[in-house]
Amino acid sequence: MRILDRYLIKEFIKTFIVIFFASSILFIVIDIIDQLSKMLKYGATLNQATLYYILRLPYLLTLTSPVIMLITGLFLMNNLAKYNESIAVRAAGISIKRMLFPLIIIGLLVSIMIGWFGDYVLPKAEEKRQILYQVEIKKGDVRDKLLRTKIFFQEGDETHNYVAFFSGHNNEMRVIDKTIVAPDFSSILTRAEATSAKWDSDEWLYKQLYQRDFKAGSLIKYQYQDELKDNIMTVTPEEFIRSGKATMSMNYRELSAYIDRLKKLNDNYSKELVDLYMKISFPFANLIILFFSFPIVSSSTRSKNRGYIFMIGLSVCFIFLITFQITRSLGYSEVLSPLVAAWAPNVFFAMVGLYFLHKAEV
Repeated sequence: MRILDRYLIKEFIKTFIVIFFASSILFIVIDIIDQLSKMLKYGATLNQATLYYILRLPYLLTLTSPVIMLITGLFLMNNLAKYNESIAVRAAGISIKRMLFPLIIIGLLVSIMIGWFGDYVLPKAEEKRQILYQVEIKKGDVRDKLLRTKIFFQEGDETHNYVAFFSGHNNEMRVIDKTIVAPDFSSILTRAEATSAKWDSDEWLYKQLYQRDFKAGSLIKYQYQDELKDNIMTVTPEEFIRSGKATMSMNYRELSAYIDRLKKLNDNYSKELVDLYMKISFPFANLIILFFSFPIVSSSTRSKNRGYIFMIGLSVCFIFLITFQITRSLGYSEVLSPLVAAWAPNVFFAMVGLYFLHKAEV
């Protein structure tokens, strides 16, 4: 069995490498046709264009890895059936499931590797590519979205905050209102207002600060200060700043931290949460999609069914990827919950894939 396992693994890796390089060239050519004229319009040099497409490779690998896995499996299964190798294996008393077990392990390992690759390599490559395109080629300016207006957020149920304007360029707030209400929301307990505040070290420096305390609806304390350095608001400038990065340019930890910032400021984070879950769910498409290549191994040498199975496998693969895009869009628009949007395609097609594996044994 070890000889058979080594043989299948060796043939799978060889086929995978060939298809990977062929598909990379194909997709780069397509991307060149789409993007090169735009880069030349902005005066991009040969070195800049070359670096742009090198940095594009991690994205192409992550996006197309399920297709590459399926095509690799289809070619390998086709060869096993074409040269009667699968028949010889079954004649030796080895089941199809046992014969394909090392390929399932490879699919699992590739899924884990693509997940790691998409979390560590892809974000850095995409960030550098965006800077290269926006700054060096287009001569533009890449910044975080540093300016915000009319910010409402809560700290617990009783504390309500409002900031009319925030500038991340100098970490300054203008027109600030913090109101603390009674637990039953029947009255205001404390209210602090300031014309502006600037971040100084680890605290806000407030200017023209008015503070009032109330009891049973009556004012019991009033205080005015021209300047006061204090943490009246616990939010930091980093929590106000909306990231200018695309979610693809953030790793799991960065995106999770960004979602926490959006939660704290009561911003909508459905899109970001869907993308966070998909950073885990999408890599496992590489394992699931591999199952759709297995039925071809049990077809006979002269059977025309191999061609049909080949076409069905490719069709299912593209339907799988399209389904991912549809559920992602439904998650963005909050029609589906982020968790369902990210994992529903995997669950459904995993069941279909297991059925395909069962059919391969029949």
